[in-house]
Amino acid sequence: MKRTLGLEITLGGIFYDNVKLANFLNEVFRTNRFGTVLDTAHILTTIRIYERIFSDYEEIKEKFSIEKYFEKNKDVIKLIHLADLKNLGFRKGEHGVKFDNKEDMKFFIDLYKKYEYDCDITIEITEKDYVKNENFENNFKMLNEILNEY
Repeated sequence: MKRTLGLEITLGGIFYDNVKLANFLNEVFRTNRFGTVLDTAHILTTIRIYERIFSDYEEIKEKFSIEKYFEKNKDVIKLIHLADLKNLGFRKGEHGVKFDNKEDMKFFIDLYKKYEYDCDITIEITEKDYVKNENFENNFKMLNEILNEY
């Protein structure tokens, strides 16, 4: 007989399994130390894949929106990995790319504010030259501009 202790997650974790696991561990250990990392590039990959698979099924797509990820993580969030991607982000140079569009980054920060997150933000970025770090500088400046608008 398989014991689950009231927790069922998918092997490898998918969708909101990390939220279920953090809540489960916080309950078992009577703490609030366990939390999640929300990676915006991973959200985008998941959303884009599901949009392609379920393009004709709006009721399924609505369950996995970018905003739904922010909503589900709001009580256990500990860190945001703020990153963009090209295509699905699987190929070299397509994951952790800089935000070229300020509105795309602002969309994530608006959700951060809407759900009253109070966690750190890590700018996850790929560089051609990590000494010059031009992509980081660009995205850091953009993030500060957005935050100063509030």
